[in-house]
Amino acid sequence: MVERFSEVLSQSEVDELLKFQFLNDELTDDRPDVRSKHPLWNRPGWPQYILEPKLNMLLGSEYEVEEVVFTTTKISFQIHADTGDGRVDLLNKAVLFPLESKGKSATAFFDNHWQGPSAKFTKREGGPFSYVLPDLNGNWIEIEDLREFRSNCILE
Repeated sequence: MVERFSEVLSQSEVDELLKFQFLNDELTDDRPDVRSKHPLWNRPGWPQYILEPKLNMLLGSEYEVEEVVFTTTKISFQIHADTGDGRVDLLNKAVLFPLESKGKSATAFFDNHWQGPSAKFTKREGGPFSYVLPDLNGNWIEIEDLREFRSNCILE
């Protein structure tokens, strides 16, 4: 069942979370098309103190956070949540806190379920190593095999 809540985060909390998202640190994975951070829930160094009371309010006090992901993307899906590692006994809810959006944003909720480990389902043909990257002119091109592309770029 989908529940939607508005204005859970204050603007100052959003600003602080965005500041963390765009701070370059050891958690940062910054690529041309996506920037992400995966802080561990109970490890210091990120603003957990902002999200924890919000989750307590939304979920109650009995929950276990499996994963925290901060993502900014120019391609791919817009607002979405992925499945976890497949531990069915822990599956409960996915909580999304959209911090910033440019243009139209949406997410889809399906009346079907996947309770296995993270997976990618697509109608698009393509190998598991295909990727879309910007060229020098800013045009998006598809790389059929990122491993082969990378090997051609490595200087000896």
